[in-house]
Amino acid sequence: MQAIQMILCDLDGTLLNPDGIVSERTRKAIHDVRQKGILFGIATGRSLHGVQKLVHDWQIADDCDILMGFNGAELIDHQLHLHELQHALDGAYLKEIASHYLDMDVNLIVYDGGDMYCTRDDEIGDRIATHNYFTKKHLDLATFFENKSYIKLLVAIDPARMDQVIERSKTFQSPHYRCFRSAPHLFEYVHPEVSKSHGIQHICNLHGFDMNAVCVFGDAQNDMEMVRDCGLGICMANGDEVTKAVAKAITLSNAEDGVATYIEQHFL
Repeated sequence: MQAIQMILCDLDGTLLNPDGIVSERTRKAIHDVRQKGILFGIATGRSLHGVQKLVHDWQIADDCDILMGFNGAELIDHQLHLHELQHALDGAYLKEIASHYLDMDVNLIVYDGGDMYCTRDDEIGDRIATHNYFTKKHLDLATFFENKSYIKLLVAIDPARMDQVIERSKTFQSPHYRCFRSAPHLFEYVHPEVSKSHGIQHICNLHGFDMNAVCVFGDAQNDMEMVRDCGLGICMANGDEVTKAVAKAITLSNAEDGVATYIEQHFL
């Protein structure tokens, strides 16, 4: 196997423990592996608006070389002093997608900078806004998408009813967007070229190495492609079965410091 030059971690269900923090053991493992010359970064579906602040809360800001957000559509590379945002989805397509969920008990959410627009005021929206430093605002479907584009549309629902959203998503499709479940309570629509795997390929091109030199950790369906495509794709024990099926290895759960355990055993 090619020598690993970069490690990227998903956040929720992976780097973060069930309390939503990075443990002291994991912080030390990240710091120590960077001392060996390996780049470290985050690969998340979240907006980097909040992640840039949260890495300070989690006490890992100084050890994050790369932040990749929006499932690969947003990149902050501290090594190369870059901040890029690409592959926005045209508002006309977002409005079309939203129309398929108007009869359902869901919250439709769009991010725009530091603002989070929601079709309803509920506990899920409150939690997302609070945890990501967003200002919550009302989303008016009649006018919001006119002549605009955004990175993603989120369909938020109680996890116990997520199957309803998944079934509805199967009733319509388009070459102009793709969809997937990114969290127990979130289903999202993005540009067809957006994926963590595509985002990592772009980072590799910028740094001059290939994806075989990358180790990734993930747990959810939106991590499957990067776990499959990178040289060393690791899935958490608490991960989705689809992602486990393509992983090179399974580490302990996020409740058991699975990321730290693997780094300690294989890189330190």
